[in-house]
Amino acid sequence: SVTSLMTGKNMRPLLLQGLGADSDTLAGLLRKYGYRTAAFYPPAVFFIDGDRFEGLRDRGLDFEYRKVEFAEPAERARELEAYLARRRPDRRVLAWVHLFEPHEPYVAHPGVSFGDRDVDRYDGEIVHADNGIGIIVDVVRKVRPDATIVVTADHGEEFGEHGGRYHGTSVYEEQVRVPLVIAGGGVPQRQTRGREASDSESCRFLCLAARWITTRRTCRGSECRGDSGGMERTNPDYQMLKRTNGDCQG
Repeated sequence: SVTSLMTGKNMRPLLLQGLGADSDTLAGLLRKYGYRTAAFYPPAVFFIDGDRFEGLRDRGLDFEYRKVEFAEPAERARELEAYLARRRPDRRVLAWVHLFEPHEPYVAHPGVSFGDRDVDRYDGEIVHADNGIGIIVDVVRKVRPDATIVVTADHGEEFGEHGGRYHGTSVYEEQVRVPLVIAGGGVPQRQTRGREASDSESCRFLCLAARWITTRRTCRGSECRGDSGGMERTNPDYQMLKRTNGDCQG
């Protein structure tokens, strides 16, 4: 799912058609357009199907700076703060911070308790991660007050709703429905969309928001056409991007 998020491709071409190794990535494309890129993520993102994504794993998803380790959200915030302090404030930056919470094994965190069941500890991890996101956002806003913040996830979690557990075992909503929240940088406030976003759509949306999609080849998903990335011009998401970025062209 992280590979889908970072390439804009659905799982069928990535797995069944073997197109993972040679795929363009969000970080790689942004680097071509002058962005500095940094990633802070745990090695666990390649635990599943690692042999199929060996090339992308070894390339570090094309981020030029990578901090690959298990770390608490507060530690990630300190690492990101140190990284941004070394960057010129006028240089565009893509920073990806992957929080491993909430995730199995579900850990109880001090001061947060919903009960003793797995799902209760999972809810506690959501609170822990949410607090961590707040710390990370504060770090970014101190040095880049106009930065665009994007919060999303690579999967949900099932606790027996349809007879399964964890994730990656079905396409029921509890496993595949993820948030996509975008704030700052001229993004219209408090607007919501009445549908869910997939990981591949999240990548294409970010491409458009960065204003540099110019060809069909860039960040291919279902289709990524010219200035609209496959979105019809009547689509509310496209209209929001147009208000934010003009015509959404590179």
